[in-house]
Amino acid sequence: MIITSLQDRAWKYISAMPPSTQGASGHTAIFNVARTLTKGFSLPSPEAFALLARWNETKAFPPWSDSDLRHKLEDAAKASAPEGYLLKNDDRRQTTGSAIKAPASLAKAPAARRGYGAADLVAKATVQAKWPIPRHLTGPEKGAFARLRNLPLAAVDIGCQNARIMADDSRPGCVLLTDGRTDGRGHRQYRNLDGSPFHHGEKSDNAKGSSGKGFFSLNHSRRLDPEEMVFITEGTISLFEAVACQWLCEGKARRWHFLAAHFCGSTFAAETALLKAIAGHHVRVMPDPNEAGMKAARAWRDELQAVGCTVDRAKMPKGFQDLRVILAAGSDGVAAARSILTYPTPSKLGGDK
Repeated sequence: MIITSLQDRAWKYISAMPPSTQGASGHTAIFNVARTLTKGFSLPSPEAFALLARWNETKAFPPWSDSDLRHKLEDAAKASAPEGYLLKNDDRRQTTGSAIKAPASLAKAPAARRGYGAADLVAKATVQAKWPIPRHLTGPEKGAFARLRNLPLAAVDIGCQNARIMADDSRPGCVLLTDGRTDGRGHRQYRNLDGSPFHHGEKSDNAKGSSGKGFFSLNHSRRLDPEEMVFITEGTISLFEAVACQWLCEGKARRWHFLAAHFCGSTFAAETALLKAIAGHHVRVMPDPNEAGMKAARAWRDELQAVGCTVDRAKMPKGFQDLRVILAAGSDGVAAARSILTYPTPSKLGGDK
């Protein structure tokens, strides 16, 4: 049996969390650490302050003052996150002092999932500033994209109205999926309207300088309603497939806010403002049904639970492999779409297992 102190566990956890960098959501980063210590591990104020001060020395640029650290801990203690949410899998059997049995599935945030530092964002923003200005799709282009992905025209119109589905005259014959950002977190992906692959053999082609670690949504800056829930899919184009499923369900799924991970390596550490916006909400994750997808879903779950979210996992109905298959089924896919967008029951609000 491996015995470790609660403080040691907490330190290992926060050591892997994103740094606090001035000009790059540094306030959010250090607040998340403070909340992890006070709410996640339920540490007393003196112990939480000692660990936060230690983290501050090497992970804050520039470091925060002791007064600021105390204010962060006071604010974090008032957060709505569940008390001891990082301890809920413990058996709580005490040994000596504050030592406890280390859980086998301690949530960690690996270094590879930290996102982008300030210097990386500046470099990407320089490239993104040179991206061509996109234009709106013509009617025939909308129709071609709808046929390409089995999307109802209404869903394509929603994407176009939110400037997420565009065209780039420097890439004729393509549709452009873009989040409109050029701050280093921007993402642009091209798809051939005839469905043919690009020169590298893939059916999608990300613009040079695109962010590969973030999430795609109809509106990154929108504030969520208190009762609104979040639905996460994998793959940029799946955003519009999820929107189409919601449209098929008419008004029954209006409380879902959809996010699409650019790929399975996406991390909320690269989307600190987005993570703050959805903190405390219920989140449903629908990963790709493979090992990489399941690993990604577990990593997102850990990041989301660290900010007080409850998380469950959507399962595809029998006979449907993904959202595109549901849409291709036409009216026969409506029941399947409704099943994955059904509101969570109280018994499922405790999070994904």
